Amino acid sequence: MESDSDESFLCIPEEIVKAASTATLNLLPEKSKGQYLKEYDLFIKWRVEKQVCSFTERVLLAYFEEKSKQWKSPTLGYKKEGRNIVYIDEMYIHSSHTQEKGWTDKTLKELQKPIGKGKRLIIVHAGGKSGFVPNALLIFPSGSKSGDYHHDMNYENFSKWLETQVLPNLPLRSVLLVNNALYHNVKLLQMPVSSTRKEEMIRWLQDKNIKHDPSLTKPELYKIIKQNKSKNIPYKIDHLVEQYGHVILRLPPYHLEFNPIEKIWALKEHLLDNAFDRLAFTVNTGESDESAFDESEDSSYEENDDIDG
Repeated sequence: MESDSDESFLCIPEEIVKAASTATLNLLPEKSKGQYLKEYDLFIKWRVEKQVCSFTERVLLAYFEEKSKQWKSPTLGYKKEGRNIVYIDEMYIHSSHTQEKGWTDKTLKELQKPIGKGKRLIIVHAGGKSGFVPNALLIFPSGSKSGDYHHDMNYENFSKWLETQVLPNLPLRSVLLVNNALYHNVKLLQMPVSSTRKEEMIRWLQDKNIKHDPSLTKPELYKIIKQNKSKNIPYKIDHLVEQYGHVILRLPPYHLEFNPIEKIWALKEHLLDNAFDRLAFTVNTGESDESAFDESEDSSYEENDDIDG
């Protein structure tokens, strides 16, 4: 972050500023570069309106403070309706998990921490203001060799867990908040791509009641499709959840901090240190006993129920 001094910013040679801007753009993922540039342009326009000529920390704080007053929680409307908000997420823990420190009176030899991490276990759960969803806890052993625990979950596993352990245990008209993991965004129907036949592009536009001229070229039709894709992408889990009378709400990309269950995962060491001895599970089958994670044993979740997703 730059210094609060406008002078320090103005002393940077123009070629250095340009080089830094180029390097920054090269670091941005191609997929999100457009959104970044759009937000950056809004910030520049704000600076012009406010007659601000610098990028100091104070300027940025003032900008984000003003923007924060305009943004509203995506669950706010649902909460006003009295809808039940359910937050879904997963984490992992190694079977050799132990407390880092403990008390001793020096009469016993110190306990040694296991050398190996042991089998990695994936934990999937859902919960909200009233605590964890009953019978929704899923624990299963990792089979991934990639080092990324997200590879252990796919749409088949996730939808099976959702349909058998979560949806049957929710109040009517619940709202399920998920992130943008790949298995959350499996499409129900194939969307047109640039190589799709023109006739199929026209049919897709007609099915969606999107205004278009059939005489347009394929590139022109595809441009219209891309402009409307985000509004017309049917996802499999949305369709599944809607059959039970619920709705899906997705977090903005890269903003997991809006999911209160992340606060619970942050407390995982405290939670598991107290509950691991009581957690009975079979590594081969993934069967588990949710009582070890009963919210009555640990009220951390309820203490965070005022966080908006």
